[in-house]
Amino acid sequence: MRAFVCDACGGPLFFENDTCLACGRAVGFSSDEIAMRTKESAAAAGLAPCRNWTELNACNWLATGGGYCAACALNELVADLADPRRRALWVEAERAKRRLVFTLLELGLPLAGSGEKHGLRFRLLADERVDTGTIDPPEQPIYTGHEEGCLTLNIAEADSALRESMRQRLNERYRTVLGHLRHEVGHYYWYLLVDGTPRVAAFRNLFGDERASYADAQRRHY
Repeated sequence: MRAFVCDACGGPLFFENDTCLACGRAVGFSSDEIAMRTKESAAAAGLAPCRNWTELNACNWLATGGGYCAACALNELVADLADPRRRALWVEAERAKRRLVFTLLELGLPLAGSGEKHGLRFRLLADERVDTGTIDPPEQPIYTGHEEGCLTLNIAEADSALRESMRQRLNERYRTVLGHLRHEVGHYYWYLLVDGTPRVAAFRNLFGDERASYADAQRRHY
């Protein structure tokens, strides 16, 4: 993640800053410019803190007209934020999601759909593993996955202890919330930009044949 500068004093800023440590001004991220702005310069440009910033202190991005920012606006459904445990894990999941959206913006990838294809959206949900701490799926589990532009994430993945237990049990070298989101968004861009286009052959040369048996791949890995 690259560094930024304060547009008031030139001091260094980082992606998750909401205050410039050099001059003390409140700052936020402008997704349109992929840059940090002070609240004063943001207001002059018609931008204000995201609603999830002002209402829940869970974001540091700027938005038009006091609505949701470009990242938070992609939420279709979230866990019960009245529950302190779920809210804390959702905040961590949102932090990873903003990093994902930042990358998509830098790459110039579309967030909206086209034609009959849906736009990108998120469901950040929880099952009872959030309460029990067990890694065994409950009777009605929330699975992380993708379907027609909708990325579902079980926010239990934001619990570092639970996630590490799952990583070890599944013999994985790498398991992070951001890693889950990057994986699932790959399915979305396959669906949006590759499937049914002349890009399919180049895709298969680089990534492999998506038509191969997923069940066989699971058996080989696990």
